[in-house]
Amino acid sequence: MALRQAPGGRAAGRAEPIPPRHGAVVTGALVLAAVVLGQARPPDTGAAGLERAAARMADRDYAGALKLLEQLAARGKPDGIVYYQIGVCQTVLGRFEEALASLERARAAGLDGPELRGSLGIARYNLGDNARAREELEAALAARPADPTVLLYLGRLDFKEQRYVDAEQRLRRVLALEPANTGALFSLGRTLIAAGKTAEGKRVLERHRRLSYLSDRLKTLREAAAGPDAPAATLAELGDTCLELGDRAGAAAAYARAEGLEPSGAATSLGRGKLAYFAGDFEAAERQLSRAAAQPGRACEARLYLGLALRELRRNDPARRAFESAAADCPVEVRVLQNLAELEIQRGQLDHALELADAIERLDPDAPGALFVRAVCRLYRKDLDGAEKAALEAARLDAADPEYHRLLRAIYGAKGDTESARRHELEMQRLIGQRKVNP
Repeated sequence: MALRQAPGGRAAGRAEPIPPRHGAVVTGALVLAAVVLGQARPPDTGAAGLERAAARMADRDYAGALKLLEQLAARGKPDGIVYYQIGVCQTVLGRFEEALASLERARAAGLDGPELRGSLGIARYNLGDNARAREELEAALAARPADPTVLLYLGRLDFKEQRYVDAEQRLRRVLALEPANTGALFSLGRTLIAAGKTAEGKRVLERHRRLSYLSDRLKTLREAAAGPDAPAATLAELGDTCLELGDRAGAAAAYARAEGLEPSGAATSLGRGKLAYFAGDFEAAERQLSRAAAQPGRACEARLYLGLALRELRRNDPARRAFESAAADCPVEVRVLQNLAELEIQRGQLDHALELADAIERLDPDAPGALFVRAVCRLYRKDLDGAEKAALEAARLDAADPEYHRLLRAIYGAKGDTESARRHELEMQRLIGQRKVNP
């Protein structure tokens, strides 16, 4: 969907606002914004000024862009797109009353579309006009149902109004679209805690803190790595940071530079192993992670991923040894215990698996993994009602994991409830497809 100019107006396009880390608004799709401004340039009203403003916005110099746009607006009757871009800049700068006035001028000049309505909703949200903010945002969402920014602000409105179930659903949708959206992580963490899901909320807030730190660290590392004399260790850390933020191409490029300086690859073995694992090349992952598992400072994470890679290769005994080593020598981690429990189930050691589920619950009372292990054990023991109850609770705690719906499909199949089994089959396939789009 694009911004539309009413008949008689000049061409317009899209410039989408996206949320930054701490909740203000910055313009997203900045290159597209520059194109918009270029398309909207009338020769008699300052094409060069529009292009300069677009360039300033692309460089995140919103104060400079605003100054240029205000100069254009002062020359005569500007297009609605000029007022729209003024409003976006003012929103970024926290000048919400002025932003609202500018965006309303854009509407009065004939501009329309979900981007404008979304921006108006965000401005009204920041001014505390919740009812009218919701009206604008709901209209924007109707036109663009997968707009993460609109979903985020509607989730925040739901939180303000103590509609925690709705807020959680919207914010999880944002994270399905943008897993590293720190604004959504922060809002979801607060929502979960307010709804009584304290342990999960704390985990989400810790993830927010970690991503915020990594985003700041990434800027520092990029500056340090920009010069020709950047050391291999800096380049390897840059790759690790890119990888944790989901930028696999950036990670691979940084690792390649590091390996050019240090051909042994010692500093990049963990990152290379994780890259191979995420790409589905489990044999290559095993080779790299086996090296990393012998390195102090990298061994704990390497053993976890080594165990995961070996499980994918159906080499369960070596996988169990990797997880047992991680459990014995490293800080206790839920993922390690859950994988050990699942391997014990495959060996038929249900009692030991249930003991591990208890350990998981002691470590994290709201961990869905403990419920998953119990549900599988109950299914094996033909306690179908108990299995159903535990699996449903696990799926409630983590709505984005398809494995819980795979388990529920099996449980309902065993109960002869084909309709419910089919429903969870469809949800499982939907979540798997979503992961392929946002791995």
